[in-house]
Amino acid sequence: MWEQDFTSGYKVVYSSRDGAHLVWTRGAIGGTWVREGIARFGAPVGGEEYDRVSGLYTQRFASGVTLSWSVRYGVQQLWTQVLSIMSM
Repeated sequence: MWEQDFTSGYKVVYSSRDGAHLVWTRGAIGGTWVREGIARFGAPVGGEEYDRVSGLYTQRFASGVTLSWSVRYGVQQLWTQVLSIMSM
């Protein structure tokens, strides 16, 4: 995995498997990703998603972990594989 930090607060992450992703590291999700270990979560998969009804922001990672953020609960870790099985 290749990474490049920018003074603007963005980080570009590239892996041959997942391609290039732009991550805002000063936000709650990106900050958690950087603080707790990029190697632990892997590269982001897709873009960050926002659900207007629940107010929940989510970002999936190659490791199978999804980080979510809401005003009420802050950043929480979810396992993507479990969510996929539950949605079947």
